[in-house]
Amino acid sequence: MVFVPFTGIDNHHCNVTFGAALLASETADTYIWLLRVFLKAFGSQPKVVVTDQDLAMKKAISVVGVRLCNSTNFKERICGVVWTDILTPEEFESGWEEVIGEFNLNDNDWLSDIFALRESWIPAYYRMEELSGLMRTTSRSESENHFFGQVCNSKSTLVEFMTHYETTIEAHHHTHQKNDHESRYKHPLLKSNYKVLEGQAVGAYVCRLRLVSSHVTR
Repeated sequence: MVFVPFTGIDNHHCNVTFGAALLASETADTYIWLLRVFLKAFGSQPKVVVTDQDLAMKKAISVVGVRLCNSTNFKERICGVVWTDILTPEEFESGWEEVIGEFNLNDNDWLSDIFALRESWIPAYYRMEELSGLMRTTSRSESENHFFGQVCNSKSTLVEFMTHYETTIEAHHHTHQKNDHESRYKHPLLKSNYKVLEGQAVGAYVCRLRLVSSHVTR
């Protein structure tokens, strides 16, 4: 069965598991069902979703060509336009057209297709969403997969897997509570040359955090 974790970021910039599923297949219909169940469970959809596209990347390599993919100049140019959140959508589109024109890729169907889907995967289109920059790549999801892989394997029974999964989630909750406690009651070490200013900022942050915590408790 396929293990599908939903990984997000908490207020400490750490991974947090929202939920997970075990799927018998990886068809489009299966994922549609899964996402609908996830939406029903949470009541609202996430503003930003990052997932991998291994099949699409394999297709890209075969379509674009080995020579182009091995071109350091092309990779630097295209990555400079795609994987940045400092460009506006208009600036991205202008930069994309410039790179495509420079490397004579106007007739490349695959690049045209992914450009048509640009609002779904280009950081420029969701750069204003909170914490979106921290989810720019799939590294967090891959890290979570590796974490779960250390406590379970493909030979585990369903009961063993569920036991390991619950233990893992409890460990996540413990880490989150520990981070919350340290944020509320411990002052961070001052590292800048502006000790007074930094100390005032720390004091204001801790005060605000305790007010919010008190309000939530009530």
